[in-house]
Amino acid sequence: MRISRDAIGARMSRIWFGMARRTRTHLYLPDRLCNARLRSPILLCSLPRAGSTWLAKLLTAEASVYYVHEPYNPDYCSVCSEWDPCRGPAFSSDETSRLTRSLSRGAFFHVVSLRYQPPWRYWSSRLCVIKDVHVLFSLEHLMQYEFRPLLLVRHPCAFAESHARRELMPNLERNLAQMKAASGTSPVLRGILDDINGPTEGLEPLEAMGLYWSLAYTYALRTLSGHDAEMVRYEDLADDPHTQLGKLAKALGIPQGRRTMRALARTTGSGNASYTRRDSASVRDAWRGQLSPDEVQSVMRGVTMLNNGAVETFYPETGEVT
Repeated sequence: MRISRDAIGARMSRIWFGMARRTRTHLYLPDRLCNARLRSPILLCSLPRAGSTWLAKLLTAEASVYYVHEPYNPDYCSVCSEWDPCRGPAFSSDETSRLTRSLSRGAFFHVVSLRYQPPWRYWSSRLCVIKDVHVLFSLEHLMQYEFRPLLLVRHPCAFAESHARRELMPNLERNLAQMKAASGTSPVLRGILDDINGPTEGLEPLEAMGLYWSLAYTYALRTLSGHDAEMVRYEDLADDPHTQLGKLAKALGIPQGRRTMRALARTTGSGNASYTRRDSASVRDAWRGQLSPDEVQSVMRGVTMLNNGAVETFYPETGEVT
């Protein structure tokens, strides 16, 4: 009986993630063992369901780029089990501060990374990409460390539709309470809360999703305004992945070769051989066939509740917003 490579990969994926969830292991490496070339890693951040794993795999396809997958995910890391994304990792515990310092120095090894590459790749790599969807509201603190930020943005209607379909609705009231509690030490958060136009109680679920999207990306946009950050829209990547990925890789100093081209071919067209077949162009607009015009308007009402929000920067064209 012949076992396909995809079946083997899926089995290994279950094994590694199972190990991570059971042990939550993470390893801090001493200076004499860590790869000094991985200092100042690229920090890829976005909201969940925005295509960040897809982009991270494309950026780290070459053997000289090391990939760290969601080190702040509380499912994988015991020191983040009480994670409060609006406060920043340094405010949670001394352990999360140690984790952040180690990540910025390239001196951190996590069992989840073994799902994506062999262990020896850590020492042979010249660049590091850290991908995490749990840190958008922690950027103000993380930018005190040596990270190179990369922000991935996806249309608010796509974000809302994906989360609603999977019943992954964020608790807006809890997040707003956390933001208010943290605003005393964060002028960025304080300014965003002042820019909310209208009451936030009693919102429809899709309205709440729209406001949450706007709060998260507006905070990220304002925090990164004084830093050398790269920003990219998922829609642009899906429309022309070869060109957009090439521009992004050049700006970040990430090499591209045959492995990158093979990864692009697998994940952006009908010949995709990954576990979930995807055509990036069709995935880009899938929400348009799932949301009714009234539901789209509900999402956008929530988005526009925030004055001077991120939607005006990332999706200024009327046709794209609606």
